[in-house]
Amino acid sequence: MSSSLCSVRQCSVCCSIDFRKYLREKRLLAIQLGSWEDICKEKRCRFCRLVRDAIFLHAHKPSPESIIKLSNKRSWKCCTSYNEYHGIRWKAYSNEFDLQAYAKKTQTDSRYQFFVYWDLESTEMVEVLLRPLCDGPFFGRAVDRDHADLALCRKWLEACDNYHAGSFGQCIGKKSSLRFLRENLRLIDVDKNKIVKGASDRTRYVALSYVWGQDKMKREMPKSLKAAVRTGEDGIETIELPELLPRTIRDALEVTRSIGYRFLWVDSLCIVQDDDEDRDLQIDMMDEIYSNATLTIAAGTGLHADWGLPGVSRPRHYTQRSEIVNGVELAVEFPSFRSLNSGTSLIWNSRGWTLQEKVLSKRLLLFTDFQVYFRCANSVCSEDVAMETGALSTNMKRRPNPFQWGANRDAPSSLERIGDLLTFNKLKLTDKNWNLTFLPNYVALVAEFSLRTFSFKKDTLKAMSGVLYNLDQSKLAFPGGLPRAWFAEALLWQPEYASTYSINPESSRLGIPSWSWAAWALDRGCVWPEFARPKALACGGPQMTIYVEDKGESILLYSTDVKSGKFSESRISATSMALSISARQQLKLSGTLLRFETPIQRFKIGAATKNRDMSEKALQTFYLLDHAGSCVGKIWTCARVAGKPGDHEFIFLSIRKTGEALEGAVAEEYFPKGPSRTVLNKDPTTGAYTGTSSTVEGPVYRNPFDWKVENVMLVEWKGSIAFRVAVGQVISTVREEGRRQMVYLG
Repeated sequence: MSSSLCSVRQCSVCCSIDFRKYLREKRLLAIQLGSWEDICKEKRCRFCRLVRDAIFLHAHKPSPESIIKLSNKRSWKCCTSYNEYHGIRWKAYSNEFDLQAYAKKTQTDSRYQFFVYWDLESTEMVEVLLRPLCDGPFFGRAVDRDHADLALCRKWLEACDNYHAGSFGQCIGKKSSLRFLRENLRLIDVDKNKIVKGASDRTRYVALSYVWGQDKMKREMPKSLKAAVRTGEDGIETIELPELLPRTIRDALEVTRSIGYRFLWVDSLCIVQDDDEDRDLQIDMMDEIYSNATLTIAAGTGLHADWGLPGVSRPRHYTQRSEIVNGVELAVEFPSFRSLNSGTSLIWNSRGWTLQEKVLSKRLLLFTDFQVYFRCANSVCSEDVAMETGALSTNMKRRPNPFQWGANRDAPSSLERIGDLLTFNKLKLTDKNWNLTFLPNYVALVAEFSLRTFSFKKDTLKAMSGVLYNLDQSKLAFPGGLPRAWFAEALLWQPEYASTYSINPESSRLGIPSWSWAAWALDRGCVWPEFARPKALACGGPQMTIYVEDKGESILLYSTDVKSGKFSESRISATSMALSISARQQLKLSGTLLRFETPIQRFKIGAATKNRDMSEKALQTFYLLDHAGSCVGKIWTCARVAGKPGDHEFIFLSIRKTGEALEGAVAEEYFPKGPSRTVLNKDPTTGAYTGTSSTVEGPVYRNPFDWKVENVMLVEWKGSIAFRVAVGQVISTVREEGRRQMVYLG
């Protein structure tokens, strides 16, 4: 391109950039494009317009004076994705090794993508990728706004079938619940346009995950009813498909045919809606239906079932923005799969029931208003970038099936532990915090699930049951949605800091106790902020008994062993329970009740630890004070609760072996001291022992890391039943011994 033509179409800064050169060469120093204000004013420069459009799509916007900078990074690294459902271990589960191996194999390791960035705060910066639209691995691809590339989707599936079936990764394993699949599952035969029952357990079928949105559709949702069931001479039950199907279902039929499958499962049509037995059976087996499907088609956008799949019957909302700059066509990146998968921008990803459908699906084809994404246990693909890798890496540090729902990750072998020990953990063969088993998975899962919405609050725990069963298959392993195996820690959940929250007044009637996160409306979800810190995992505490009302007239009792933390199970009749009348009534109402003997102590709630202007319903941190006004700990609650006058009643739950969270929140008079010791006295003149002794006080522990703290719960009482209000921590030295009381926590 001539310099005169360049000067017409680009500003002086952008005209001087050799974009072709930096497609294959690392730029050592970033190029300053100018302030955000100047870029917004620039009208004729193609690249400035592209940068402006890219930043406008981003959640964070720069300030007018922010300097926008341009640099580049290796293309294959820009395609790295992670499995966020591993919580604190998420970085270990990615496609990084596969991408790197393929880049070396295809000699594309030195391909680069551009990114613009600006400083958000002193330690943060925001990046926006600009992908070159060129042929070959790790470069961008043009995305057709009107038509999803179903041929490419089919290639993704074929690659998964061909390459993901060995010891390094297996996406489609053996099916479970074969009898259910063989005898009870109905599927739509997309070739014959009818619903058939009792397909072979070897049948490869596709499942549809979507939002019904019946209240937002202009017509009635079609459903299969008992009157439509027909039994043929061969004894096979069939149902004719309705003539008028919602667009999302109609599109799913078309996609299923196009990618080479014959059978599709759709809940509204494959469950006989007026047959209580059939409906209850299939709802209870929903986790099995999605986990046994060969593929799940997910309608990521749309308020209702007649919305249609973007790129099939309706165009995508967003057009891929691109410009040819100095002979190189650059396109603004679409959101990554991970950002959409872990966020709530997709309507499908904000509804409660779709979480287990997403998590348990072995392979997912996600249709959005940007593009189509594909995720299996070993890869993530999208239409806008060539990130397919073929064979999996044989690197010993690679985790098998990194994108699989990781409920059953094995503990590291002795060989892996020795390997990390000898290399000072450079190999990273073992999972960090592997001893926490499924707790990080549970925490990550609930953090997302608690953000989701339900048409009926009573469905909250039911919609999680399938995923929780995959974590722990013991009977009643999750009373109130909390894991029995980690009960002491699970009780200490908190709303996200600065978020608003409130308890659902109907929670007890719906069978959800106040100590469960599921009983609360949490506008930004809930968290467990300390469980992964060294020495911070909750332990100890009183022996607890969980009463769970079983079907019929019996009650299940689960009692903790204080030393091991394990539960023993027993069953008693409802009439022989040693409970107070109010406790019996609460158990009958909510179905779950905690009983334990523990100290109860009063504290005052002081000022907020940080002076911030927040809603009185937003979670903050407040000091806890003794009767004299000295600081003894912290509580995480809202100003509306903290502002109530007088003392507040707290029950003691468990301990932590570190007080890091209480730094600056404990008066020196409560600092713990080491054990005192006895010393022999000496004559100051002669230095000889006098035959007498003195007691010397032990050292004062000033480092909070060396403290032991008590986890406490602020409660309010209704009769003899306590209900959760908030949780906090106090230094162990403030605890008054000898004042223990039986507590029933509803």
